[in-house]
Amino acid sequence: MAERQVGRPATGTIAKERSATAARAYVASRLAQTSDAQFLDGLGVALNPSAVSRAGRAMLWHPAGYKPRGRVGEEPAVTPRTVKTTGPALRDWLAVDTDALDLRAFVAMLTVDTQAQQLSAYRTLQRTVGIVHVMTLSPESEARRRLLATALIDEDDDRQWLAEAFGRLSSTWSWLQVEQETLEPALRTWKALTKAAARREGLTG
Repeated sequence: MAERQVGRPATGTIAKERSATAARAYVASRLAQTSDAQFLDGLGVALNPSAVSRAGRAMLWHPAGYKPRGRVGEEPAVTPRTVKTTGPALRDWLAVDTDALDLRAFVAMLTVDTQAQQLSAYRTLQRTVGIVHVMTLSPESEARRRLLATALIDEDDDRQWLAEAFGRLSSTWSWLQVEQETLEPALRTWKALTKAAARREGLTG
């Protein structure tokens, strides 16, 4: 009897470890802190933990000089074909309750005139201590462009220092302190995204 490669049961329109369903299920399983078969069955997808794990490993970010575990010459992880990315799509991170750690979180909006200024500000904010998340936003009807940044403040001096940094990047900026935040909807959202991909790829359980 011929052996079948791990993660490739004869269901669906694509090898399971290369599917968007498996990639999204990996995110959902990490958010749920479980990746066993029972979780996947409850999700309603025709996947096994091996396929989900392979899909996730193929998208993980690694630092320079990273050497994968395992035997030398071992087959590298397969990049999921249906995940449209030119680089690593996933990076392990921490969800932090800043209030519990006596930190204050702020969301800042910066406005600039040109795309070049937006890119320059983005690169500067990437290197700015106190910033934990930066996004460039597409322009609306007007030509001006915006950036959104999340900042963590430890002391009042930090707030003043960041305000000066924002002022150097944009003449029109503002920020508001975050009063409450939750990441609880993320798991429900990624479960729904996984099910949507499974319907497209014929991988519903």
